Amino acid sequence: MVGRYIGSIEVITPIIGGISKKVTNFRLFKKGNIELVLYKTDANKTKECIIELLKNGLIEEDSANKILEKLDKITGPISEHIYEEIKKLLYHNGWVDIDYMFHRNFDTLEIDFFKDFARPLYYVLTKNGWIIEQIEAIVPQKVSMGTYFTYVGKTNSPVIYETIERESKFAIVFRALNEGPTEIETNIRRMRKLGFGNIRIIIRKFQNNKQ
Repeated sequence: MVGRYIGSIEVITPIIGGISKKVTNFRLFKKGNIELVLYKTDANKTKECIIELLKNGLIEEDSANKILEKLDKITGPISEHIYEEIKKLLYHNGWVDIDYMFHRNFDTLEIDFFKDFARPLYYVLTKNGWIIEQIEAIVPQKVSMGTYFTYVGKTNSPVIYETIERESKFAIVFRALNEGPTEIETNIRRMRKLGFGNIRIIIRKFQNNKQ
């Protein structure tokens, strides 16, 4: 008999993103909880983002105007030279450039939590005795995002990770052929040696289906 289950996932220690900005066609900057996107392939979309932030009072007017001035005559891709100039302006005003992030829909830039967590959660559940038929949904319920700074190499170059912060909560819905433990505390994602990615999963059955 196939059972349908729902689980609550609570983040105990921050989970860090693992998608490098090098494989994206945009650059994500953050200042606190505010996001700014530079579309390297589309100056017009970048202008729209800056104007929207300015309209809502989420970016310094002086910075916004200087960036828009640099983009004024560009309609296609943003050159590396212009990008570096804009980045310096943003750095000067406290924005940080995210090096590693979570999966995003490239059209809406919304985080695709299913793509990030379906595979590792499948692994965690099967490792703990569940026989999973299908993970149907992973739904954010209360999610707080943050950043983590570390320094690498002989030059101590900064690397900035996007994080899902502790006490964030998700729901998972899945179908299973066999039950395992209904409460699991485990490590998930990357950088285990630094203690990142501890989660607690509590599972309950809410539907039986006859095969």
